[in-house]
Amino acid sequence: MKRPSKIKVLGQVVTIKQVANLKNEDGIACHGLCSVHDRTISIEKGVNNEKYTRLLRHETFHMKAGISGVGEVLTSEQEEALAVLAEID
Repeated sequence: MKRPSKIKVLGQVVTIKQVANLKNEDGIACHGLCSVHDRTISIEKGVNNEKYTRLLRHETFHMKAGISGVGEVLTSEQEEALAVLAEID
């Protein structure tokens, strides 16, 4: 599976990074992160293709919610629940 370095999300170019030892802003290890401000999705380096696809769908949902403004009306728990749902093909 080819892993893209850039994708378009709602007309915006988003950079996809694969990062070893990925950590969130609190320094806690995680598998995926989304920075709407930077238009960047980071995914843990070394995950298998199935997990990579799930993570990319999940983080892309967060990006869509942020770019569109929908994220502004959702609680973090609601947005996370919808992002998990977006992982399903």
